[in-house]
Amino acid sequence: MKRIMNVLAIIALFILGSSFKPKPKPASSSLFFNFKNIVDDKPLKLNDSVNTYRNANGDDFYITTFKYYISNIVLTKTNGDEVSMPESY
Repeated sequence: MKRIMNVLAIIALFILGSSFKPKPKPASSSLFFNFKNIVDDKPLKLNDSVNTYRNANGDDFYITTFKYYISNIVLTKTNGDEVSMPESY
């Protein structure tokens, strides 16, 4: 009886072991972003007090530092399908 249990345990291990297949590794690729920073219709230039910009109140200003957040990114595959990234910052 003990020998039958051992044989059944070995068979069970083979069956369970064969059902777990390693997951294939995803293909690696690169993604590059290129941002064009624009104020009104002019390219943004940092620390350029000669080329000033004008706000809605008519005040002139120039930019010394800026930060921005990107969100709602949509990637387009070569076949035209779009993949939306979750909204995040």
